Formats: sequence, C-alpha cells, structure tokens
Amino acid sequence: MLRNREFRQFAVVYAFTAAVTVILGFIIHWAAGILAVFSAAAFGTAFLLFTRARYRSIARLSGQIDLVLHHADRLDLGEL
Repeated sequence: MLRNREFRQFAVVYAFTAAVTVILGFIIHWAAGILAVFSAAAFGTAFLLFTRARYRSIARLSGQIDLVLHHADRLDLGEL
C-alpha cells in the first residue's frame, strides 16, 4: 500500500490532521483529547482495513485476468 503515491499522501495528511486535532483536544480539555485520540485511531484503523480489503480484491482480480490472458483459466466475474 505504501508504494501507492496517493495512499502515502493521504497517510501524511491524515497523520497531520489527527495530530493537530489531538493537540487541540488536549488544549480544550483532557477528555476531549482522549476522545480525539480514540477517534483518530478508530478512523485510521477502519480506513486501513477497508483499503487492505480493496487491495486484496484488486490482487485477486489481477490474478484472474493474468490466468485468462495466458489461456489457463476463465474469468468468473460473479465472485468479485
């Protein structure tokens, strides 16, 4: 995933935004800072899980296309 330039850019922007939000949260109140930490961690984890699933799906499709191009198998789009 880190080879993808757009993913790296998003990760940097997300980390910066999360850090600023956490700092501002702690400036406002310690409970707001803790909430910001947990929110940033939850959203970051959800994004990573969905992105990893998308990359696995793309890899699976790429493998099937490779088999079709080399006349080794057929492409079953119903499984995607």
